[in-house]
Amino acid sequence: MVDHRIIQLMQLIKNSGFEVYIVGGAVRDYLLKAPFNDYDLTTNALPDELIAILAGYKIIKTGIKHGTITVITEDLNVEITTYRQEGVYLNHRQPSEVSFIRNVMEDVKRRDLTINGLLMDENEKIIDYVGGLADLKSRLIRTIGDPNQRLQEDALRILRTIRFAATLNFVIEDRTKQALFDQKHLLKQISAERCSQEFIKIVKAPHPEVLAEYSEILGECYQYNYRPSIKDTSSLIFRLALLFEGHPEEIDKLIIDRSSKEKTKELVMSKCSDLLVHFAKIKHLNLYLDYLHFIQDQESLIFYEENKDYIVSANNLAVDFAKLIKDGMDPKKIKKIKAELIANIRQKKIKNSKDEIMSFLKTLEVL
Repeated sequence: MVDHRIIQLMQLIKNSGFEVYIVGGAVRDYLLKAPFNDYDLTTNALPDELIAILAGYKIIKTGIKHGTITVITEDLNVEITTYRQEGVYLNHRQPSEVSFIRNVMEDVKRRDLTINGLLMDENEKIIDYVGGLADLKSRLIRTIGDPNQRLQEDALRILRTIRFAATLNFVIEDRTKQALFDQKHLLKQISAERCSQEFIKIVKAPHPEVLAEYSEILGECYQYNYRPSIKDTSSLIFRLALLFEGHPEEIDKLIIDRSSKEKTKELVMSKCSDLLVHFAKIKHLNLYLDYLHFIQDQESLIFYEENKDYIVSANNLAVDFAKLIKDGMDPKKIKKIKAELIANIRQKKIKNSKDEIMSFLKTLEVL
């Protein structure tokens, strides 16, 4: 269902005598029945005409040079771009110039992928000039026009194409796939920030196995070793650690928050491969980090199995402290009690089991 605020915008533009369509990811996801909340509109109205038509809205003019304004309607930001043609691309990233046109078909032809080149009008009618509907049905990712030309124009499209394969679980069409390999060297032209953004999206995607199939291409950005066990966890930090084991220096190239980067480094530097896979499967990052401190130089999964009753953090103690507080335990003493429990469990004086913890608490006279 298209957001009613988008329909209102479109009707305002249409009532002023111009064409306007939803284009790109929103149309694709609408047809795939996937959730979406990002809308891009395309129109034959010029930017100045749009500003006059939408005078009642807050408008950001940052992209006006390239024909794009951003309209803010409540909590929704909508980019509206005038139909355009693009000049020669500079540095395989940005066009040298843009010229505004009145023909939507010509505008669509400049876009990257057929599945992103579909249009939708205000009545939710789909217009397809590039074969996007057939490719959606076949679950294919294909460039609009010559794939080598599309990728040479904007090298970021190489990463975006792989990311769509990882996100949608689509197959990349043969000619497009070959072009990805042929043009992979162009990724050296992409900024570290944009490479990191797209790579992280691929790693987080539902189908990260593309990291194996396209490692030769993605290797232009980062050196890593793909392991099938990456699919056993949804944790970004676990996935990155599994990928970069053996390549810790690559982590510094990532542009992510400091905490995630430090945790990833700690996991990679632990060199506990089998344990990392094990904890990734049970999706317990904090317990693994605690375990690293506990085992010091031990690396054996067998060692873990023998000692798992003594591997503990504040988050996995085998008693319900909320219930203990209801039963009379002083909440002000909880932090100190937990610290004492953890110390005794790690020293193997008691196990992390409800019975042993409850017996120990009785000796502390806190119940």
